[in-house]
Amino acid sequence: MELLKRITNYFIPEGFSGDDDEKRRITFLIWLGLIVGINYIVSLSLIKLIVPLTPFQMAMGAFGAFANISGPFLLRRRLPYFWTAQWVLLGNIFCFGTLLPVMGGVTTTLGVWMCSFPLFALILMDWKQSVVWGAISGSIALAFAILERSGQFIPVNPFAVAAPIVSF
Repeated sequence: MELLKRITNYFIPEGFSGDDDEKRRITFLIWLGLIVGINYIVSLSLIKLIVPLTPFQMAMGAFGAFANISGPFLLRRRLPYFWTAQWVLLGNIFCFGTLLPVMGGVTTTLGVWMCSFPLFALILMDWKQSVVWGAISGSIALAFAILERSGQFIPVNPFAVAAPIVSF
């Protein structure tokens, strides 16, 4: 537990004088960035063992990992919390939005994760930002669903054989 506190305190900007609610949000952003960023790296490495990924897919996964892991470091470098949180959420939306067409479409777990970003925005910021991020992620998911349903977009599903394992 002491190690987790030290890691958290490392990323909290020097001279932080916010209240407990603000510290909770900063702590959540730090651990969201670190855990999700590391998860992207591990997940893409394991997925690459199951199915071949294109350089584009790997680049988008690397971008998602970078956006998440850089969040805590941006906080430490005194980038305002609001902009750091926007960067992390934008990095995730961009990563998922660009991987959605090449990794199975809206019926995969990526579609579900895209719809979870408003919840992250609600935890990180306020309900107004949650509505904005809900509109962004919902619009992207809806656009892909409409294009997929109309036949104008046929997603590539490299996980057709390994779908149960990958989804788990």
